[in-house]
Amino acid sequence: MKHVTLALKELEAIAATRFVFGIGAALLLGHLLPENRRRWIGWALVVIGAASTPPLIYDVYLHRTHD
Repeated sequence: MKHVTLALKELEAIAATRFVFGIGAALLLGHLLPENRRRWIGWALVVIGAASTPPLIYDVYLHRTHD
């Protein structure tokens, strides 16, 4: 089994990126804003969430241990 030890800050960063990505996806699929504005905001949030994920994955990979 692989174990990962993360600081609370790292876990919060992971949760925040998932939240931003989810909000972006929801805006792209929802009808709360006018289409043009919703599309720009949604894509911006999706890109931010997706772009911030690889560094976090790398950080988790560095902190894992093998038992």
